[in-house]
Amino acid sequence: MFVFVCWTPYQIFNAINFVLSDVEGARGNADIYIYHDFRNSEAFSRKLKDSGIFCHVYDVSIYDKRRKIWYSKFNKIKRLLMPYHTIRRYLRADIDVRKQGYKTLVVAGNNLFAINLYSCIKDLQVYFIDDGTGSYWGDIRQAGYTFLYRIFDRVFHRGPMSYDIKKLYINNKKTCRSTLCDTIVQLPALKPCSEVTEAAKKVFSYVDNPDYDSKRVIWLGEPMEEVSKNAPEREKQLLSTIADHTLVRAHPRQELACYEGLTLDRTNNLWELECALKIRDSHVLIGFFSTAQFTPKILFGKEPTVVFIYPLFGYDFPDGPQMIADLRSLYQDPGKVIVAETVEDLKGIIDDQ
Repeated sequence: MFVFVCWTPYQIFNAINFVLSDVEGARGNADIYIYHDFRNSEAFSRKLKDSGIFCHVYDVSIYDKRRKIWYSKFNKIKRLLMPYHTIRRYLRADIDVRKQGYKTLVVAGNNLFAINLYSCIKDLQVYFIDDGTGSYWGDIRQAGYTFLYRIFDRVFHRGPMSYDIKKLYINNKKTCRSTLCDTIVQLPALKPCSEVTEAAKKVFSYVDNPDYDSKRVIWLGEPMEEVSKNAPEREKQLLSTIADHTLVRAHPRQELACYEGLTLDRTNNLWELECALKIRDSHVLIGFFSTAQFTPKILFGKEPTVVFIYPLFGYDFPDGPQMIADLRSLYQDPGKVIVAETVEDLKGIIDDQ
């Protein structure tokens, strides 16, 4: 039996595709655990339960709510050493995960609950599933791979590098340069009109959003405080130069108040569904450097103009040039994939549209 652990809407979307497409007999043979670390997660979980796509949908409370307090590392150590106790505390269901018959864990990265689950169940094989740009280059397990994790992996075998990963399922195999494992498998192709898309529309309560018809420039938000202390203020400065032309879409981990006073996408449909149903080649997608900028082409073959602005934050993104080159190689018009080096570049791009 398959067990999925998801903590973003995109991961849930890919899990739905995996199961409804009956990959390796997953249909009618899979449970999912929702780790509640993103906006609207409770509503999505309820809809997922109603959908019947998974045998069971279980809810997991977030462990720390990103609190940076002196005993956070102590708590992390305790959770790694006491995985079953941790699961019992945060899982909102009275079940023994060791007795559910799980054979394959499908996960997208270094989630603490997934690591606890893996520690509790013997002989559990692991598949990774598409989690965006991080899944396409290098080894996604290295993200957030702290000194603490390294110690536990080496001494106790309780961290992400202890996963014995059999396969990586990806939405665009031909662009994938991941070194995660030897076996990389193409997920079933996503189409605007399909059982998977229709199911996702119901789970994520999709409603038609006319903002995407009236605005051609889309600013894709990121939790900029995770980039640097000064990045949120820098983002506000950049947005102020193009605000009149722009629809702002917040990241699922952001509060909408971050963009008060701007034209904001308050409908906040699942981005992958907007890409399937609303995004056109005439749109301009501006973002620091996010999966959302790759999604229209990788998932649905669309070619909006894509503008990466990470240099405007003084950020050196080592894998960025190669990833951008790979995206350009997919485009019929590679010139639509742009890196803005200066504020004048950004203004010029908007003025040209």
